[in-house]
Amino acid sequence: MSQPKGLQTTRSLHCFPQMDLVLIGLLSVIVLQIFREPTCRWVSALWLESILLVPIPPIALMVASKWWTTTSTQSTRVSALIQAGALLFAGLVVFVQYLSRLSGLGDPTEIVLMMMLQYVAWYLIIFSSMIPSFKKVGFVTCCALVLFICFMSQQPAVFIVSFLFATSALWRLLSNYWSRLNDKALEGKSRMLPVSGIAIASTLLVIACTSSIVWAVVPKNSTTSLSGFSPFSGGDEGYEDLFARSGIGDGNMLSAGENASSAGPVESDQFIEDTQPSIYDVVVKKYSAATEIKKQKTRAVSLNVRAKHLDEVIKSEQSGKSFRTSRKPPSDQTLKLENRISKALFYVEGSAPVRFSIDCFHHFDGWDWSKVDLDKKDLPKSRIRLTEGLREPWYQTAFPKKKFLTTNRAHRIKILRLRTNALPAPPLIRAWQIARVNDASLFGYDAQGSVIMDGKFIPSHTMIDTVSDVPNYHVLANETTLLAKPDSPFSQIPQNESKSRVERLAKEWTQGRQLGWRQVEAIVNRLRTEFTHDEVLVATDEHSDSVESFLDRRGGPAYQFSSVATQILRAAGYKTRLKRGFLVQAKDYDRTSGQSIVTFENVHMWPEVCLDGWHWIPVEPTPGYPIPYNHLTLWQWLKGQASLAIYWVKDNPIVTLLSALVLGCLYWFCWELLASISWLSWVLVFWLFPSQRLKVTRKLIDIRFWAAGFPRPEFVGISDWFSKPDHQAAKQFCDLWQIENFSRVQKSSLQKKNVALACQQIVSGLSLQRIKSNYRTELT
Repeated sequence: MSQPKGLQTTRSLHCFPQMDLVLIGLLSVIVLQIFREPTCRWVSALWLESILLVPIPPIALMVASKWWTTTSTQSTRVSALIQAGALLFAGLVVFVQYLSRLSGLGDPTEIVLMMMLQYVAWYLIIFSSMIPSFKKVGFVTCCALVLFICFMSQQPAVFIVSFLFATSALWRLLSNYWSRLNDKALEGKSRMLPVSGIAIASTLLVIACTSSIVWAVVPKNSTTSLSGFSPFSGGDEGYEDLFARSGIGDGNMLSAGENASSAGPVESDQFIEDTQPSIYDVVVKKYSAATEIKKQKTRAVSLNVRAKHLDEVIKSEQSGKSFRTSRKPPSDQTLKLENRISKALFYVEGSAPVRFSIDCFHHFDGWDWSKVDLDKKDLPKSRIRLTEGLREPWYQTAFPKKKFLTTNRAHRIKILRLRTNALPAPPLIRAWQIARVNDASLFGYDAQGSVIMDGKFIPSHTMIDTVSDVPNYHVLANETTLLAKPDSPFSQIPQNESKSRVERLAKEWTQGRQLGWRQVEAIVNRLRTEFTHDEVLVATDEHSDSVESFLDRRGGPAYQFSSVATQILRAAGYKTRLKRGFLVQAKDYDRTSGQSIVTFENVHMWPEVCLDGWHWIPVEPTPGYPIPYNHLTLWQWLKGQASLAIYWVKDNPIVTLLSALVLGCLYWFCWELLASISWLSWVLVFWLFPSQRLKVTRKLIDIRFWAAGFPRPEFVGISDWFSKPDHQAAKQFCDLWQIENFSRVQKSSLQKKNVALACQQIVSGLSLQRIKSNYRTELT
């Protein structure tokens, strides 16, 4: 049965939203896009994203309006589908952001949440003609977002577009107010209120004056792009912003100085004056102190000589020149902090996991790692150049950009209590900056090739922005590999009993693997899968060296995994060094401060491999620790997931076959399953709630017609629709339904007894199969 033409025309014309509301939605989208520009690395991609997302709701509206006017569907079902579309559209925004981050772009999480809210509001505005309640929700949401952005931004373009938005919104509010007055006019006559030019001019003048005052009063440096919306507080002049939340300086200084102040939830005066720990203090707190190797001593050696030897070891570690792999087991494997924030060494903003190196070691004698001064031929050092950017100067390295470095990512580091002059640098660092610092001689390289800052240590409250390259392992596997020379300090292996064992493992684990990154992955994976991470299982003097102790006991602490991995990688012919620093994971993120808190618990050691002569790629041999951050294109990710699925199917053929059978049955018998579930629900309600028998039975029959492919139109009565497959089965039920809902005659006890019989009769008479066969016959 087709709809009347008049109803189709009315619905079709009514499906276009009001133009003033559409203008308000577009202006709010533009305000958000302008607000995103300072944090976007590619502005063109930002506007291209809007060009792709904004037309989707209008296109969906045209499809939905055409479908609504040509389909006999209940309005409640249409409303549910439209509301579900809003959730799908929000999910589409998240998916677009996911793709952007895969390509090295993307926005901070709080910006993504604002985008979801904004585009959902735009969706509601477009569909407000179908669901009138969407008008208020979409309008109020857009106004709230624009107001929030105006408080957080200092961009002139934001205020200009916001002024146009405010004018349009004010005009709409006044128009709605006048319309309500017109509807309430006496005697039903149309009495339009005159539009006063003076009132409009006065309103615009008030808005302009307010905007000028806000622009003149609000500090221009009250926002920062990387850390979020709120400004920092503090500084060497004692300046304090009461509206700040981060509390780590004002973001534009090198040091807080003696006059530092803070309004954030992090520091106090007592904390700021706290003694800064060195890297030795941090390592000892995580791994315990180094122990003496008793096997190399004899009984004839006096205790004073032993004490002197151990004192020399400790002094060497304190100066950062060595690291002993023979240590005391920790007293408590789980280190608990009463207050994580007060123990913070530095803060990190940006994606995780990420590693920040402090120093590196090259020489190993079986027990101790030590540093050596490298020659230029051993470690090519890139010149650090200072480039003037659009806003702040950046320090950049001149390492060549290789094909396997497919993207990059940014981090902000806030130094608090760490006493070191080494730059806490992520692997493959490309550039860094300190706001308002443009001295080309401030940074350089030490004798081991690490980037250091001129001075004894980096001052507290220094904020460093870094940009580092991210490798693509699939591309790296196909790159040309340069093997280490025998005399290179990065290929040194101690001449002891474990050397032949290490070389045998390197040959065995890399056999049949492609030269280069594939062999490196094979070695790392064997360590991660065949050995146990145990911080208490430290090396003992029962073995000739710590490597032999680790291999015999099949496990040990994280620094033992890194030491052994470095030796096996060197035995395989690859230049490898041992890095020491901090590992920041997702669990370190603190929602109160909006940053990752780095404490002594984050101390970690890991190997780095050089395959091209320039770039050092980090690897993680310790099980339980996340592998280093790497980049995958969408196509590589899809191929990887497909390969995993194929391997899983091969390993689980019976489960796969049963799952396929179950999915096939669900697909072929989904409507029958829905009808069966509905029937079970009907049985429960039928016996537990006798007063609802008529309603639940009518709903069950409606579901059966819908599952059969013949949904009942809302303008067709149940008597006409239910009687087509079986007139006799539906007659008594339809009569009782009419009496129950539309008759004023008092219901008799006999009629109540007949309700159960009539419901059972129609449920058994109008089964799903009978509706399918009889209704199709009726139509033909």
